[in-house]
Amino acid sequence: MRISAAQALELGIPAARVRARISELREMSRLEAIFALQIRALGLPEPEREYQFDETRRWKFDFAWPAQMVAVEIDGRGHQRDSRYYGDIEKGNRAALAGWTVLHVTRRELDDLSGIAMAQEALGKEQENGRVTGK
Repeated sequence: MRISAAQALELGIPAARVRARISELREMSRLEAIFALQIRALGLPEPEREYQFDETRRWKFDFAWPAQMVAVEIDGRGHQRDSRYYGDIEKGNRAALAGWTVLHVTRRELDDLSGIAMAQEALGKEQENGRVTGK
């Protein structure tokens, strides 16, 4: 179900929260917005967006759960270019060496819901391994 900003305000959702959510969705790619909605639909913990995990290279994850060290990268068509692809490989390798579980989700995984299922599984495994603190 989709509601407008006006309807959200009528439901008692604070205006600042409505504006922040609209702003957040505008900054995301279409595929990232779909994934964000899937996260909410499943009731998964809210991830950090554009989480910088490497200070030197300033690499960021599209979605990250830092306490669990789980990240999701949404890979659209632009990630298929050689220059981007090889940079993504280096970034993923460095993240793995630092202990991160990084999932790559494409349009196909968004459509068949396997991407969100993998994220849910990874978050569950990390909770079992004791990486979650205070949650």
